[in-house]
Amino acid sequence: MHYNMKKSLFAGVRREDLIMRHVVAARLETSRHAVVGSLLLITSVIWLLGGLAAGSGAAILAILPLALSVLLVWGSPRVAVTAADGVVRPSVSWPWTRAEAEEFVSAVSQELLARG
Repeated sequence: MHYNMKKSLFAGVRREDLIMRHVVAARLETSRHAVVGSLLLITSVIWLLGGLAAGSGAAILAILPLALSVLLVWGSPRVAVTAADGVVRPSVSWPWTRAEAEEFVSAVSQELLARG
């Protein structure tokens, strides 16, 4: 099984070849940064409303941190595969790839159940 290990959204990908019989668990988690995202969301909304009230271009600049704050609160799927050596190999992806992550974890879990 080829597995792309990626510890964070902006980290590089490290490809690992895992033998399926050495895999003992696979789980799907959600990586959220609710506090930072909420603070950024509040700041962005205040900046957006202030820019709209003043009629300045600052309102347009507030859209980028607003979008980032939504992504931080929404959360990213994190797949963690554990091998027989006990090392957890995480892989974090963008929020819109959750269906692919669920499908991967389901396939690995079914294989683990089938082999007993």
